[in-house]
Amino acid sequence: MQLRYGITIGLCTCYQALWITSWCVSVPNSLVIQLRLNDVLTAAATNLPITSTKQLSADEEEDKDEEDVIDEALGLVPSDLPSTAYVVVPSANPGGVLCLTPQHVHVRDTLRVAFELVREHILAENAFPDTVDRHQFVTSSILRAAQTRGYNGLAGWFASNPDVLRLLAPIVNQRICSLRSDLKKASDNLVVGFFKIVPGEETKQLVKWFLQHLNYSYPVEPMQANVPRNKPYQHPSIAAIIATVFFKGRKPHAKKHASVFKSTSPDRPEEKEIPLTMVALVSTAIHSSLMDWSQGTHHPTNFTADKYLDAYTEHVLNLEQIKARNPRGYHKTMHGLYTMAGGSTPPRPANMDANVAMVDYDNMEVD
Repeated sequence: MQLRYGITIGLCTCYQALWITSWCVSVPNSLVIQLRLNDVLTAAATNLPITSTKQLSADEEEDKDEEDVIDEALGLVPSDLPSTAYVVVPSANPGGVLCLTPQHVHVRDTLRVAFELVREHILAENAFPDTVDRHQFVTSSILRAAQTRGYNGLAGWFASNPDVLRLLAPIVNQRICSLRSDLKKASDNLVVGFFKIVPGEETKQLVKWFLQHLNYSYPVEPMQANVPRNKPYQHPSIAAIIATVFFKGRKPHAKKHASVFKSTSPDRPEEKEIPLTMVALVSTAIHSSLMDWSQGTHHPTNFTADKYLDAYTEHVLNLEQIKARNPRGYHKTMHGLYTMAGGSTPPRPANMDANVAMVDYDNMEVD
């Protein structure tokens, strides 16, 4: 079956499954992406020929994203397919990273869930895992995602074909890099204004001062004589970057991963906090953005573990010490970041014993 772009499609109508073969390797991925998965599957289910892709209005196209397309397609594909229904569509470039778009819809849905499992781990557990740990966690997350979604045939296929997991893992790893990239971009944009950086020789000394003793994590003005050391991680840039990257947008991370925002105060469980790992990661991004200005002019660097693991580790250790030595101060700081970033806190319940004591139970009206 030929499409107008010359892409060869294979359809297994008995399972309504879809795969796009790599025979037409000269076709760029950008054209493959134009295929609306739900249109192809609908045609497969009704045995109709596929002659074109659906044209959406500008508003519809803006509102529809990859997740919407996958959700629509899943309604046409049974979840209990056998392991033999799945294949990997190789990259058009030999040795290149697989393209997600032409993979089976179950694989795409599984990777979507795996993205969130890995992202939650990055934000709440360890933002800079080493290469071995990251690979093991990514591959186990893919397998767990398939099991969670009820794709037993796919999970069995993964378990018996570890090479498939190895091929799919870089797609998930790309999303980790994308998260860091988004964070660094937000930091780069906000740091200049918050820290009053302008190109010139004076900026060298300014950046050096901010980096000294992690001064940039305190609520200070440039070159301030007395740094309020009792207010670590309260520089407004930290909450601003958290808000920009994690609390804003059509589908914010904070909404998807609401469970990571927990209180460490047993007396105030309703007062949610930003996780330690997230604060350390954001602070490291600020460190990276300042380093880009260390020569007086802007020289961007990659926000990678190889370059900034030491800074991240320093923030983690610092936050752990604050939490251990002053739990109440730690809670107030992290809860303050949560509320400033855009999280809401329900009103604290009144003293229940006092309220109960005020009720006149004996003289209540009865029928």
